Amino acid sequence: MTLSAVHAFDASRIDPAREQGKRDQTAAPPCHVRSATADDVPEMEALISHFARQNRMLFRTAPDILASIDEFVVARGTLPESALRLVDHAHPDGDFLLGVCGLHPVGLGLAEVRGLAIHPDVAARGIGSALVDACVERARDLRIAKVYTLTLVPRFFEKRGFIQVDRGTLHLKVWYECYRCPKFANCDETAMIRPLDLEPVPEPA
Repeated sequence: MTLSAVHAFDASRIDPAREQGKRDQTAAPPCHVRSATADDVPEMEALISHFARQNRMLFRTAPDILASIDEFVVARGTLPESALRLVDHAHPDGDFLLGVCGLHPVGLGLAEVRGLAIHPDVAARGIGSALVDACVERARDLRIAKVYTLTLVPRFFEKRGFIQVDRGTLHLKVWYECYRCPKFANCDETAMIRPLDLEPVPEPA
């Protein structure tokens, strides 16, 4: 599987509060998307924790991430000098984590696109789209029929081919982590599915 480079502006509103301030920043930071490795884990944990503290995603410990490292893809590249530094020590490659996303198979031809997090200083620059596309490409390689997500930003996923569905129609295996969520009793996320088995198979590059 070839993962794509990111160079295009994308107003997908991964972080709607920052969208207006990003409208005039049309140049995306140079970066590349690849499978995650153990060296990425400290920054992945820090980025996920950054949003978990805002109650926007679940906390994941470094051991949790490492145990499922083969499910994740990351975007790495450069950051502005003034950007938030997630960890104190440098990555062996000398670059920075710009975003992360995972694909978690749950069985029955279904997999979850989860854990999408974009560095707050490079939001709305196409990185989220590239990460979700990489997870969808991985799902196709695994012959997964449908991918789903639970999200606070349905408009972004609609642009990636997902459609809103009633959460009650999802298989019970979908809810295996929900008990850990502080919003478990009053969930405000939208359930969305992309049926890959109903889409034409992409032509080889």
